[in-house]
Amino acid sequence: MIVGAPMERLQDADGFIASIGADTVEGAQGVRVGAGPETVPVRAVKLRLQAGVSGFVAEPDLDVDHGYFQVPAYVIEKLRLNPANLIIMSVAGRSMEPMYFEDDKVLVDTSRRAPKNNECFAVNWNGEPIVKCLIKKSNDWCLHSFNTKFPSMSVRSGQCSIIGQVVWQPDRIVVGLL
Repeated sequence: MIVGAPMERLQDADGFIASIGADTVEGAQGVRVGAGPETVPVRAVKLRLQAGVSGFVAEPDLDVDHGYFQVPAYVIEKLRLNPANLIIMSVAGRSMEPMYFEDDKVLVDTSRRAPKNNECFAVNWNGEPIVKCLIKKSNDWCLHSFNTKFPSMSVRSGQCSIIGQVVWQPDRIVVGLL
């Protein structure tokens, strides 16, 4: 190979990049030129909430690609999700570190509102959208933070309603893993 020389684009009859030179990895799988993972656009939102109200208003988050986030189609299929029930939202604060960091994007299924032990949910907590893990202690549900600097809170100590279950974070399925 000569430094600065133009690289050739070699394709076989099926559209795969052809082997180039002796440094090709044994057993490597070809890559179809122009092929990429299929995606499904999901609304990226900023939530507007009120304390004591179980519903929410979703405003487009125009900081994210014109209000849409591209979720790989395999995630939608694997988790059997309906794209109409999905929103992408940003995590606020540091209470869920090291699982979720400030401004991380999470995929929320708004059709999954039944509390599940040891699962993360987006909730309306006193009019603020937060992401927390729901933990059942005795007969009481608690909002649990992964960051030990933030104490768990009983859902009865404030006004709390579930927006939806967090099911995916880019590059990581999170539902059922805690």
